[in-house]
Amino acid sequence: MSSLLELGAGFHPDLTGRENVYLYGAIMGLSRRQMRDRFEAIVAFAELSDWIDQPVKHYSSGMYVRLGFAVAVEVNPEILVIDEVLAVGDAAFQKKCLGRIREFRAKGKTLLIVSHDLDTIGMLSERILLLDHGRVLEIGAPGSVIARYQALALSLASSIEKREWGTREVLLTGAEFMDGEGRRQERFRWGSRMQIRIGYDAPRCVENPVFGFSSARRTVRS
Repeated sequence: MSSLLELGAGFHPDLTGRENVYLYGAIMGLSRRQMRDRFEAIVAFAELSDWIDQPVKHYSSGMYVRLGFAVAVEVNPEILVIDEVLAVGDAAFQKKCLGRIREFRAKGKTLLIVSHDLDTIGMLSERILLLDHGRVLEIGAPGSVIARYQALALSLASSIEKREWGTREVLLTGAEFMDGEGRRQERFRWGSRMQIRIGYDAPRCVENPVFGFSSARRTVRS
């Protein structure tokens, strides 16, 4: 099993990139000869040939990720565990990593990726596990689990964010969102009909009340 869990994890800052590659291999139980056979491929993938003999404490965060990912996949593990760190790399390198991950999965190996990047995990995953403070909320197909996560995030944001203004002659007590048939809904497709039922309390009669709202479009991968 190989992992990329934290920026620079397993690297000694005072050692060069070359020395850290061999150190990582030794930690993984690989011989110096095995790492020597893999070394050029690691450096080429990371695109760090000009800096491989510099101490990694002088590397940028992007360079750390490049070298860390290159070593993690090149040791050829059966299980690869990746945390959020890929978000640090530039767009071109992220695309390169995703291509290597697809190759890794095509060989029948196991990838465990921990992330809040819904696009990435929706594209790479066959199953998603949704956790809340260590408690399993759902495990299943990417589309349904991502939708559950987004609904929870929206509910949490709604409960935290409370904005009030005006004269308080009218107080809103709640709102329900329904489809064109009057059924309660939490998600709406672009172009579909929406009905909103707003509850309010008005101690005195208010002539022709006007209610305003805004909506945001969010794309969900299925």
